Amino acid sequence: TCTTLQLSLSLLTGSKLGWSIQGHIELLNLSSDLFLACALSSLDQGTRGGGAWSALCSPMLASHASCLLTHCAKLLTVFVHIIEGKDPDVHAHRRMLPRSKAMDNMTQKIKGGISLGGDTPTKSTLSKDGLGTFNQQSSYNNIYEACKSAYTNYQVSLQLVGEDKFSQLLLAVHTTLAGVLEFALASDVGKHVEELLGLLAVSVRVDPSGSLLCVQQLLNALFGMNTAAQHTPLFSPYITSLPYTPYTSGPTTTPPPQANVTSIFDCVMTEPQRLLMTSWLRAPSEQELGGVKSVGATTANKPLNPVSAIKDYLGYFEPLVVDAMNQFSYTSSVLLQQRVLFFLVQLLHLKVRYSLLDLDRRFLDSVLKLTAVMESRAMRGAEQIVPHLFQFLVLLANDSSRLTTIPEVMQKCDAVMASGHSVTTFAIPALQPLVLNLFVRPGAQSGPDLATQRDVVVNMLLRLVEHGEVISLLTFVLDCYRPIPALWNRASAQIYAALLPHIGKLQVVLDTPDALTSLYQLFAAIDPEVVNLETLFAALMKQPVLPSLRSLSRWLALLCTVLALLVTRFEEDVFASSVGRLKLSVPSVHSQLLVFNSPVASPEAPCRDLATFLIGALHLAGGAVLNIVSHARPLDDCQLPTLLVTLLLLVQALLKKPYNKLRADLVRLSPESDPLHHTFLHLSSTHPLLTLHYISMWLGAGSLHTQWIADLLTSPEPSCVGSSLLQNSAFLLVAHHARDQSLCNAVCRSPLLRRHAHADVVQEFLTRIRDSKDHTSLLITTFKTSLSHVQTTPTEDLCSVAILRQLISEDSLDLLCSHYCLHLLPSISRAASQAACEVLRVLGSVEPQLAQRLLDGVRPYKARLPQLVLLLEQLSGTPISLPIASHEKMPYVTPTQDWYLAMIRGYLADPACSGLALARLLEPLPLKDTQALLQGEVHPAILDHCLALGIDLTLGRSGARKVVPAPLHPLLEGAASALLGTLVRDVSEERAGSVCRPLVRFLAAQHQFSAFLPVADETVCVAILNVPLLSLRVCVSLLPRYEAGQLMTALDCCTLALQVVKVVSVEWSTAVIAALCRLVPEVYGHKLKVELVTSDQDAARCLGRLFTDLLPSTLTPSPPSLGISVLSLICTLSRLPHLNTHMLMPPALMTGAQDYVNPKMFDESLAESQVLLQYVQRCNLIGWVNKAQFEERWMQLLGVLNAPPPRDGVVVEELNAYVQSLSHGMEAVTTLLLSATLTPNPGNPICGAPLHTHRNQDINFLGSSPGTKLSSLRSVIEREMIARCGEYSTLQGRYQIPHRGLSVAPHHPPLFARNLERPLGSIRMGPSQLSLHSLLPIMLHSETNIGKHTSLSTRRLDVDIDSCVISLQDLVGHWLNQPIHALVLAQSLRMVLMISDLFSLPSQFEWMLLNFLGVAENHPAEDTGCQALLILGILKSAAVVQSIANPSKICDVVEKALESDSLLIQNAALYGVLYLAENHTSPLQQNIGTIVVKFVLSHLQDFSKHQESHIRLLWSVACSLLTHAHNLRDINLSTKLLEAVLPILSHPHTSSQLYQCIILGLEHLLLNFSVQTHDRTVVCSTATAVFNRAEQGKSLPSLALLLTSMYTGEEADFVSGLAAMDGDTNVLDIIIQAREHVNCILEKLRTGSEDSIAPLAEIFPQLMVDFLPKTETLNSVLTEFISVQQTRPEVAVAIMGKTFQLLMQRSEQVTIIDWVILSLESFLQQEPEERALWAVTALLLASSTNEILRNLLTLLAHWRTIPRDKLLCLLSTAAHYFHSNQCLQPEHGEPFLKLFMSSKYASIRTLFT
Repeated sequence: TCTTLQLSLSLLTGSKLGWSIQGHIELLNLSSDLFLACALSSLDQGTRGGGAWSALCSPMLASHASCLLTHCAKLLTVFVHIIEGKDPDVHAHRRMLPRSKAMDNMTQKIKGGISLGGDTPTKSTLSKDGLGTFNQQSSYNNIYEACKSAYTNYQVSLQLVGEDKFSQLLLAVHTTLAGVLEFALASDVGKHVEELLGLLAVSVRVDPSGSLLCVQQLLNALFGMNTAAQHTPLFSPYITSLPYTPYTSGPTTTPPPQANVTSIFDCVMTEPQRLLMTSWLRAPSEQELGGVKSVGATTANKPLNPVSAIKDYLGYFEPLVVDAMNQFSYTSSVLLQQRVLFFLVQLLHLKVRYSLLDLDRRFLDSVLKLTAVMESRAMRGAEQIVPHLFQFLVLLANDSSRLTTIPEVMQKCDAVMASGHSVTTFAIPALQPLVLNLFVRPGAQSGPDLATQRDVVVNMLLRLVEHGEVISLLTFVLDCYRPIPALWNRASAQIYAALLPHIGKLQVVLDTPDALTSLYQLFAAIDPEVVNLETLFAALMKQPVLPSLRSLSRWLALLCTVLALLVTRFEEDVFASSVGRLKLSVPSVHSQLLVFNSPVASPEAPCRDLATFLIGALHLAGGAVLNIVSHARPLDDCQLPTLLVTLLLLVQALLKKPYNKLRADLVRLSPESDPLHHTFLHLSSTHPLLTLHYISMWLGAGSLHTQWIADLLTSPEPSCVGSSLLQNSAFLLVAHHARDQSLCNAVCRSPLLRRHAHADVVQEFLTRIRDSKDHTSLLITTFKTSLSHVQTTPTEDLCSVAILRQLISEDSLDLLCSHYCLHLLPSISRAASQAACEVLRVLGSVEPQLAQRLLDGVRPYKARLPQLVLLLEQLSGTPISLPIASHEKMPYVTPTQDWYLAMIRGYLADPACSGLALARLLEPLPLKDTQALLQGEVHPAILDHCLALGIDLTLGRSGARKVVPAPLHPLLEGAASALLGTLVRDVSEERAGSVCRPLVRFLAAQHQFSAFLPVADETVCVAILNVPLLSLRVCVSLLPRYEAGQLMTALDCCTLALQVVKVVSVEWSTAVIAALCRLVPEVYGHKLKVELVTSDQDAARCLGRLFTDLLPSTLTPSPPSLGISVLSLICTLSRLPHLNTHMLMPPALMTGAQDYVNPKMFDESLAESQVLLQYVQRCNLIGWVNKAQFEERWMQLLGVLNAPPPRDGVVVEELNAYVQSLSHGMEAVTTLLLSATLTPNPGNPICGAPLHTHRNQDINFLGSSPGTKLSSLRSVIEREMIARCGEYSTLQGRYQIPHRGLSVAPHHPPLFARNLERPLGSIRMGPSQLSLHSLLPIMLHSETNIGKHTSLSTRRLDVDIDSCVISLQDLVGHWLNQPIHALVLAQSLRMVLMISDLFSLPSQFEWMLLNFLGVAENHPAEDTGCQALLILGILKSAAVVQSIANPSKICDVVEKALESDSLLIQNAALYGVLYLAENHTSPLQQNIGTIVVKFVLSHLQDFSKHQESHIRLLWSVACSLLTHAHNLRDINLSTKLLEAVLPILSHPHTSSQLYQCIILGLEHLLLNFSVQTHDRTVVCSTATAVFNRAEQGKSLPSLALLLTSMYTGEEADFVSGLAAMDGDTNVLDIIIQAREHVNCILEKLRTGSEDSIAPLAEIFPQLMVDFLPKTETLNSVLTEFISVQQTRPEVAVAIMGKTFQLLMQRSEQVTIIDWVILSLESFLQQEPEERALWAVTALLLASSTNEILRNLLTLLAHWRTIPRDKLLCLLSTAAHYFHSNQCLQPEHGEPFLKLFMSSKYASIRTLFT
């Protein structure tokens, strides 16, 4: 928050955003709120103990407070100059208060009081170092000019005061200043008192209330009465009344201090009981006496500053005091009168003599007149003044002037009571100051009249005893009399006697929790001898009938009070003897208030005992609540559920006391309480806490309803938060009763334990039962028993493994090894193995017999469970056949290529080795060595990593060589060859699932690199089809359980295999369809009823049924990501020759058992709208396979479009059917033509994407040295951004194989090759699909004009698109020249607009422009859909054929569109402007630029009112104008746009997609150098700020902007070599700035999440080497590696290796050796020994000049648990090589040997023995 405050203050004081009055108000309010939050939080952390603003513990916060105070003073000075009409250049001095001789005489010191006077100067002085001096600062001068204009409007405006900008800004300044003064001490503001009061004396003319608030706050700061001094807002008129709201009347209870609650169980069970008892038992504090602020009636937590120490300041307040008293007399503002009274109360509290303030008693007369007016009920808003008025009168009565007396005040209070005003808002607030004066502050009054006055006030209170506020006041009365027993007993009897009749009549107002607490506190304060339980219970039973919910609520509140007395004062025998003579009975209620009748306690029969009475009361209240819930009636009394919870808590407290008979009676009544059980069970869905406390009550009584609780635990997963809370808490409630077998069974069957093992509530449950061996054993036994009766899903199995992992015992180990480790699914088996190993490590040892038995069970699976088998062999005593290397005989190995290959071969045989590490080791090898190593049995996971890395390396090579596609990287080619070899060998069902994953990656890559990855061999094709089929069969065999990841991979593998293999057998497709028919109902939750496939003929029919059911997309699978996989496979199967014809047939034609439709009949049936719609839907999803099918479909649709229109006079239904058919036909033919542009496979919508070209210019900067490095770093970030945030609708996108085709410019990274208005990763067709620059070469027919984009005409398609477009053009031209239906017109315009991307002649765009202009002239403006299409078409065609476009007409089109109220029309115009803005030489651009800029700025400033897509489009237009429109007249356009768009970045509700769009646009502007120098500085500071505070999903774009700002700013000179690291002061400043940026990224590396640090670690070394001196770089890397707080050593290894490699490329080998020798001792001292071995090995491998050794560093970066023998081998080789080949100087070699020989570890010392 402090960082946000710092940013807000910087914008407030140094940004142009604060130059406008409205912007300054918003920033000032934001800064004020942030400061208040930070300051309140800072007070909880203590104080700094000295210095300025010492009350704030943070020095940064103290500087912010000083900045806010200075800013407010300067703004007030601005207002003073404006109000007084003075020139700031002349009067730029501190303002002093004028003083007169008359005032000096008034402020003389009087004995017995402190005057306002002091030794202050008597004439005005000027000082040039005033706090408010602003004339030398341009930003304040700009504010001055803006406020001066606003003041002119303020003087002539008819608006109410406070609604104009001038007074609003002054109000904000006063509010902010008051907030700052709340946390200031006298030492902080003492030297500014005179100046501030002088400023406030002028500002009071415009905002008197705010000015007086600041004066009060300043007075509080001087006397130590504010929050900074007292650490409580008790005295503050600011915090409690913010912003300037009247004080509330009514009791406000300060909650008791909370305990340290960390458990959900404690929150809902333990903590409510503690809070109830502590709030009722503790003595009431004076602060809880109503909501009236009473400065004069309280005692501070800390002593106030002595008046003598600050008396010199008091004279400064005098003019404002006099002015405030004068304003009180003639103002009609209730708020101002309240503020003035409060001010006077504050002064009287400080012992200021009132007679010196009001010499002529004018102010007192005004107050007395105001009192008379209130008594006559002739004043509106008087209730806001009553508390302050009577508080003032009471303090005045205690003043030495004796202008009034307490009896007179009591008389006026009595008059107010008799006036007929509301008691709660007039009489009671008037009585409160009297009670405080007479009873709470006994020293305030003394003498013989005190007792009489007290009696009078008590009698006045007893007249209103039924009100909760009065009950609180009576509690103070009793506390005052408590030291005198006789008076206490008399007052107690008097109050008890007055209260008892009201209790019997249910007249006590107990409608709030505070009123109930006040009643109990009153009973707790009454003399125990007075309280009679018999009379209390008799009063409870005086009302036999409760007519309403309110009366029932009050009765329950009184019952709770009586029960609380039983808990705290009376034992069970006392209660029995007192109430035994009474016949307890529960009152009856109206029949409509209950749902069930109680057989336990009915109103007709008296209760046998207290238990029966309480059960009846619970039934009464529970039935009433249930009746309200069941009939959806309004709850007149919201306290009824709260009172019921309180009653349940009090019953539990009685059971703990203990009330033994009550417990026994409750157990006896338990079988008879079934209706009550049902009542609370029905309430569980709406009031879960009631049900929970009801269960707890019965558990406390010892009567356990196990079946009811078991049903609650095993119910399905709750759909609402309340039900979830009930189930979770009940789950913990039974933890102490887990010995019950039925409860234990319920726990094991509960959804919580089976599906949410990592939830907090489950962890807490396991913590509670872990200490009990019996509970743990019973739970595990129940787990084991349930395995044979209950079918579980993989998710439930994983949860069970996680639970057994935490129940550390031999039983849990037995169950893990005997069942879960042998699971068929690898993920579950792997998790169970890790859990069993952890349990073994914690246990330390187990019985050898148990270890041997478990070893016999898992030994056949040793290849899958190597670590578990090893541990069990050690514990069972079985000899371990693993070679242990002896470091004493460790030979020195020369790191040659053969040794490197042998090392890799050994690691390939180790199942524990990291697959990614092996892929990195294989990366530098040539193809021959890669193929030799990967031949044979290689784990599929290793091949998967090799393929993934090989694809990345191949794509990187493509970008580097600017060749698309590039030859394959040897790693990809070798891994693909090894995978195909594995496929050709027989793959079993057990291995099919693991082979499927690398096969999917291979097939996805084959689409991209088909020229280099041919799949032509028939054996290979059969194997490719066989593996996914086997994996699908495994998934089917596991039904109804399935692992979503494995199933998704199998489905995608089938889909991609069909794209590669051209010939597919009917038997294979039938088998896949059969598997789909069994899988889909399970995946979609049995919402689909699919027949099973028994023959080849059934396959097509079943596939068609699946396609029909899934086509509406209303069903959602579990998980939802499976939907793309299922639908993609169905559509791909539908493209097979033997299924395609059947799948394209609309279901409306396939009636009964008919499987064939005559082609002629089919063509005729397309005239029906429903048939055509179904056919179009299927064609769009399935696509077309070859040219013949395209032409056939084209002729079918052309027939639909050329169908003759119906004759005149036909019925409306027939005309509508024709229009619908024509509309569907145009939509289908448009989709058909555009499908020819899909890449990489035209006509295949499943694995293809529409052609898209961006409008961005070539970024020349990316070709420079800094630009090249920036591109490589941004490619890392972009890969992560696309993986996390992209929208993927194809399998290519899912498996991260981007389409690097003709749509991507070779000079651009992928994200720079997209338009800003398109969401990240989106491949959907939309406006601006092709840029203007990709259309112009078509028009010019010149190959030399083809720039960065490649036109569509150069693509070799198999279909004649040009002829089809011309045919449609003729058809649409015929329609547009005659009257047509509105729907046909809209669809025609949309079709022309979309196929205009396929135009190949200039005349086509000319035709489009003329026809669209002609239609637009006569088309009604109300048709916004057609208008939007017309506008976009006109602007697009005008941008292409500018020679015939009329600039003024085009300008008029844009202006009218932007002025429209339709967002659709506005967006259409903006899309058209994007075309126009691309051509910077066009006169159209200059004409429309000003109009568009004004529109964009206004909408960006009000971004919260618009849709996100509209904001993206606006920002795209803005960036396009800045980049392309070089002839715009506004040179400050970039500044204005930044001011408008930067607030969007900081808005909390900005989505990640919009955030990325804005960040990418800012990067475009930086890279194209389209912003001015000072704007570039703003962007750079913004980049740092947004990266520091970036949330999840926004950190990567923020990092990209930070990198771009670094590599394009002044720091880039280091990268390009234009500046040296050691230079002048300017260079040092740049280095400091770069260091701050690098440190920001380093901090993210330390504290970021696991998934966010991977890209940071990859780019961090390059940043350090580019921007930091080499010594600082090495120091940072090595220090971070050996830091004791290092929690990610693998990341540190990777960073160190990459950094050393970059420095070696700069010939810094000697420097690296020096630092290695320097830091080697610290590495050798690491603990434990394994850590030291690992760290030293990493250091030596990273610093080695041998490329082979450096490559081995990847093992340590990706394999943390590398075996000791392999680690010692690496260390020995690296150490000897370093000593022999790199320590060539004596100052290197000898220290190196000495350090190794002196190591404390023998394994290191013997390396050089």
